[in-house]
Amino acid sequence: MRFRTKLAIAFLIVGLLPVLLLGYLNYRHAYNILNKQAIDQLLSLRNDRKVQLQDFFKHLRLNLEMLGDHRLFKDVLTDYLVAYNKGGIAGEEFKSIDKKHHKRCVEICEKYGYEDMLFVDNEGDVLITVKKGKDWGTNLINGIYSDTNLAECFKNAKSGTSLVDFKEYPPSGRPAAFIGTAMIRREARKGFEAGDRLGVLIIRIPVNQINAILLRDEWLGKTGEAYVAGKDMLMRSDSNFLKESAVLKVKTEAVLAGEVIEGRAGYKDKQTDYRGIPAAIAYGPAEIKGLDWFIVVKKDFNEIIKPMKTLRNQNLTVGLLVVVAVLMSNFLLVTGLRRPIRRIKDAADKISTGDLDIRLLEYPGGEIGELSKSINKMAQNLMKSREKIEDYSRSLENKVKLRTEALMKKNQALEQSNNTQRAHSEIVMTLNSELEIEPLLINAIGKIASHTDSQLGVIYLYEEETKDLRPVSAYGIDKEPGEYTFKFGHGLPGQTALERKMILVTDVPENYFRISSGSIEGLPKNVVCMPIVFQNQLMGILELASIHDYSSRDLKFLNVVVSQLGISINNSLTYLRIQEIADELKDKNDLLTAQSEELQAQSEELQSQNSWEWEKKI
Repeated sequence: MRFRTKLAIAFLIVGLLPVLLLGYLNYRHAYNILNKQAIDQLLSLRNDRKVQLQDFFKHLRLNLEMLGDHRLFKDVLTDYLVAYNKGGIAGEEFKSIDKKHHKRCVEICEKYGYEDMLFVDNEGDVLITVKKGKDWGTNLINGIYSDTNLAECFKNAKSGTSLVDFKEYPPSGRPAAFIGTAMIRREARKGFEAGDRLGVLIIRIPVNQINAILLRDEWLGKTGEAYVAGKDMLMRSDSNFLKESAVLKVKTEAVLAGEVIEGRAGYKDKQTDYRGIPAAIAYGPAEIKGLDWFIVVKKDFNEIIKPMKTLRNQNLTVGLLVVVAVLMSNFLLVTGLRRPIRRIKDAADKISTGDLDIRLLEYPGGEIGELSKSINKMAQNLMKSREKIEDYSRSLENKVKLRTEALMKKNQALEQSNNTQRAHSEIVMTLNSELEIEPLLINAIGKIASHTDSQLGVIYLYEEETKDLRPVSAYGIDKEPGEYTFKFGHGLPGQTALERKMILVTDVPENYFRISSGSIEGLPKNVVCMPIVFQNQLMGILELASIHDYSSRDLKFLNVVVSQLGISINNSLTYLRIQEIADELKDKNDLLTAQSEELQAQSEELQSQNSWEWEKKI
């Protein structure tokens, strides 16, 4: 073998080996970073979609229960029931009621995005359906649709709220899922007593809202998607890649069957999806009450490794440049200039160890000079490639960090919103559980003070006759409630009643109620007084004091609470007036009965006297 050939081969080995090794190490390093990033991103997306899906069903259940407990809506359904019992759906009275109220039912469905809203009476008759489809007027106990999941939802909701999974629904010709709740009258009306069950209110769950949560483009890329499925492996939402609906029609990845049955969560790398395409998959149970679903988030493997292909092409380009440079330098090697060759060899050795800062002296003209330039250019390209990889890695880390922070903020906001909603629900339940006004307000002040972190609280009731604000219930105050009353314009309660608006005091006077307990002794930091109004009529005043500042969220919460307090106080006063009227009627009835008995006795006495005189004459 000629010396020139030997030198060329030797130089090719010395030049290419470090480049290939560095390229391979960079490739593996970048691959590990991208793979970890893909895992973290898919798991984060899975958890994000899961939380949003859980919130959707929580709000769906809450809205249905609030609608089912709405007094005016129950009055409408009572009208439907009365009309139906008289002449059925075909009766003129039922048609008149339906014409009057059906538009309102349609507006409710459109407002909340429900696919349909139905009302089924206790005998299983479907009296109301917004869509007025084939199921309208049928019976869910012994009718043609008695074996559907609508009938199952009706039967399960007799004593509470029921949620049923998607099944084929013949009236609409496509799968449907339902959620229903029992409707109970809380007061007597039109032949119904308080506590009577009117029937079951059922909502057809909107699959388009489920799709809107799962199919958002955020962080999914071009080939990513999220969907839910049941343990039968059939999808319960639609796919990004199918034109037709995938609900109960498309089976998800078979490789997940064992994981789903055992309720495990995890990640699968480079698995064939339901389309036959390799993909990375994150999965786990959806944990939705009443539904045995699991959630899947996936992305095509080719999209995940796309940056790797670019890096591979760059390494191949650099390698090709090295080969060209070596072949060109082969002509210079034959000159026997050992010193330049040794310098070049030393430089190549340093590059192979990762020292990319090395630079050769560029001899003017000739092959040695060109080879020196090529080696320097190779080192620069390798350094740029490494810098690009490092920059990309830092960029990915920053994106993950930002996304994590955003999710944490979102979770905190959702938690605060849920806490406020729960507090409002507890207070509403407390107000609805009692009709007598003093027990109602005593129970309410404790709940309100607890949820606003207040140490003192008083509810004053406005008495129309005396124009006084009389304290009815107190929290954390060592005086008897009846010891202090206020006139309009006197004190914070009186001034609040006069102005009919909230007053917030941050500089509390020394003669205000003091907070006294084992660990606290002193004045509160903030005092807030809010008018309790019902239909522009003053019902009372809510006064709270705390050692903490009241946040804007607390004040918004209190605005909602005082509105509900106004309604409850008005209901209690109405109930009290009804009781008084009933007592008066009873007293009058007793008086009439006594008078009737007295007249009867007088009549009998007169008859006896007449008989005696007649016998005496005879």
